Amino acid sequence: MQKLVYTSRTIICENIRMKLFGSGLSQPCFCAFCRSPRRVYTKRHLTWANVVLAGLTTTLLTFGIWHRFDPRAIVLFVGGLIVAEVFVQLRWRMGVSCPYCNFDPVLYRKSADKAAEKVLQFYDKRKEDADFYLTSTALIETQRRMQEVARRKRRDSPGASVTPDRLVSKNP
Repeated sequence: MQKLVYTSRTIICENIRMKLFGSGLSQPCFCAFCRSPRRVYTKRHLTWANVVLAGLTTTLLTFGIWHRFDPRAIVLFVGGLIVAEVFVQLRWRMGVSCPYCNFDPVLYRKSADKAAEKVLQFYDKRKEDADFYLTSTALIETQRRMQEVARRKRRDSPGASVTPDRLVSKNP
């Protein structure tokens, strides 16, 4: 196996690459609720490389349509940047919530009760699906924990339902 040698030049090139292109599109992480491994997009906003590519695309479109530089190219450039920024932010926001338990950390930071309610609704909807119980051990453990909370709640007060705040706590 060959050993990598970092010189000042490679470090400078790596720093420039990180500033221009970011740290990569996605990064491995674990869900805070069900502990399932997954990948999330780390890029929340446009980088300078995206701005340069939007400029090149605008230039090509301008010369392709009007055969010379036209001031309407500025409108195309700004519109392209707006569309790209919206796309990047939507992709990040949709990728943050866990696909296995529907836990949303952004919603959790705003309101833990709403995040717990969202997870409860997800599990209630998926409860009838037999394949859901066979997907991952973390999901089975989470479902067992939820059922244990429900059993304790029924034992304590008959006819009551599981509240989201009891689900959020690690030790119910």
